[in-house]
Amino acid sequence: MRALPVCLLALMLSGCSMLSRSPVEPVQSTVTPPAKSEPAKPKATRPAPVRIYTDATELVGKPFRELGEVTGESCQ
Repeated sequence: MRALPVCLLALMLSGCSMLSRSPVEPVQSTVTPPAKSEPAKPKATRPAPVRIYTDATELVGKPFRELGEVTGESCQ
């Protein structure tokens, strides 16, 4: 009995709003898409601003300050 008012309210809100709408017809577009004037230029890759260490032995004994600064753009 508690669920009956909730179901009726949901039916009133969703069912009545669905019936009042008319079906939408697709609009025929007469506008032609613009032609590409220039091909997109590939973006030039820039070199990495930090040195990439692949071996853990290269890091042994070096303080962090000597390894260089890392900014937000180069840190992933």
